[in-house]
Amino acid sequence: MKKVLAIALSVILILAATCITAFAAGSGYPRVVVDGKEVTFSTELGYPYINADGRVMIPLRAAAYALGLSDSEVIWDQASKTASFSHGNTVVSFTEGSKECTVEKSGRHIKIQMDTTIENIGGRLYAPIRYLAEGFGYTVSWASHSRTASVSTKVLGEVSVTGGKIAGVPTSTAGVIVYKGVPYAAPPVGENRWKAPQPVKPWNGTMVCDTFSAICPQSTTAYGDYQREFYSDPYPEMSEDCLYLNIWKPEDTSGGKLPVMVYIHGGGNGSGWSYEKEFDGEGIASKGVILVTINYRLGVFGFLAHPDLSREAGGSSGNYGLMDQIAALQWVKDNISAFGGDPENVTVFGQSAGAMDITMLACSPKAKGLFSKAILQSGGFLNFMGGSMSLADAESLGVKMTTDLGKSIQELRKMDANELYAATASGSYTGICIDGSVVTQSLEDCLKNGDYMDVQYMIGSNKDEFGGMFSAGTTTLGDRQLELGRRPVYAYLFTRFMPGVDDPNSTCYGAFHTAECWYIFQTLGRCWRPLTEDDYRFADMMANYWTNFAKNGDPNGNGLPVWAPYTAENKNIQILDIVD
Repeated sequence: MKKVLAIALSVILILAATCITAFAAGSGYPRVVVDGKEVTFSTELGYPYINADGRVMIPLRAAAYALGLSDSEVIWDQASKTASFSHGNTVVSFTEGSKECTVEKSGRHIKIQMDTTIENIGGRLYAPIRYLAEGFGYTVSWASHSRTASVSTKVLGEVSVTGGKIAGVPTSTAGVIVYKGVPYAAPPVGENRWKAPQPVKPWNGTMVCDTFSAICPQSTTAYGDYQREFYSDPYPEMSEDCLYLNIWKPEDTSGGKLPVMVYIHGGGNGSGWSYEKEFDGEGIASKGVILVTINYRLGVFGFLAHPDLSREAGGSSGNYGLMDQIAALQWVKDNISAFGGDPENVTVFGQSAGAMDITMLACSPKAKGLFSKAILQSGGFLNFMGGSMSLADAESLGVKMTTDLGKSIQELRKMDANELYAATASGSYTGICIDGSVVTQSLEDCLKNGDYMDVQYMIGSNKDEFGGMFSAGTTTLGDRQLELGRRPVYAYLFTRFMPGVDDPNSTCYGAFHTAECWYIFQTLGRCWRPLTEDDYRFADMMANYWTNFAKNGDPNGNGLPVWAPYTAENKNIQILDIVD
């Protein structure tokens, strides 16, 4: 697999004229290939350069011409020292001395934090070709052995979905397409703040889905060791306008309807997003499955209840994040066939709060018929998220918030999202509640009454997470399925001790919470830890178990260790670890 050109491109040293001449003479400057054709640079436009840290810098005007832009599409503003590149409905801009790239596309304004500063060298701006190319929806890969950056300008897989037409782009995995930032609901802003997700707003033309959306508002400092492990530095842009999903699919779907997997991220319903560095759909899609990942509202935006909100909604409020998840699943049911997917074979899976949320969806009348299988990773059928809280208790928390802030709900709807989040981040004003609509009973009652969905389940936890606190959910569901005479679950315990952390007090020690995601999504190449070839083989095994389950409700398959279900005769909990 080619590695995405993420090595990009840091502060460049001022090049002397002798250096430029040397590059022109062919002393080994990096190659740039666009759609299979090598780009020829010139003294007039400047030459690519790799600095001492191995970072590649490209003269922006030359890069623009290489990507097919004309003189009229390259604009320099002397006052702001900003170069803007316009093509179709997209404008990508870079400012001298800045580490921020801006992309304006189809009415969306996206700020991208770069890991390098834009430099002016001899009157030319130098920057990573990655940011310019990806801003236009193109893909970039880097071959270190040949020092070649390869750009593909193709858009693929145009389909009609709710709202209009969209197109995808290639990934670094041959034969896999991705659609990034597909809207599944209207922006929940202004009067739509603290309302059920509203229908998407239609658009004209074809939306090229080549850029991940902003993430939902959340803390950037509250999660200790997980900051290093999973979250970006810097974080992606945050915005209330965050109700988007991403789709990875095989380019060739001629073999028939493909199974669909929908991933719901964790983070305590207060953090996380659909494209964290441990999440990626290329590996899963390459195994003949369509993967969908979703954003949903978090914290005060996603889980505030209040008497005024209940009155305007006909008697209930709160649980907006769960409503978002249901809306995304409904979008999948309505649209996934256009991508070659089977709307009747949808597996929903998630870890931590994602697994707990799926448990609440399994108990919700609003989610019935939206998935046929569920994988619950560390949190299924355990309730630490407030799912037994009454609406009255949740509303009292909301009243405390409005009292603390001295503002009404209507005033708070007009408040800037960042200011609102900052004012509420330290207070405990939210939680999943029994609202009478999305959540109609406590998890305890749902289990007791057998009112949760009768679908095929896989459930498990990790050995070293929080003293094993999630393991109880595995046997709780396994035993309840047997009592009800339903299909036995496939239960597991993930025990792979990930190297790199020696402190047993660290939350990221051993087989820690969420560690399994590196393996399921086959994203070990993004992990900082000293992993081995055995880890990569184990990752392939894990991905095969998960995708086999999505295909037919059984994780077993050729070449895999046999995984027996959890039955009355054999209450098997499969150990998932590297095997000889």
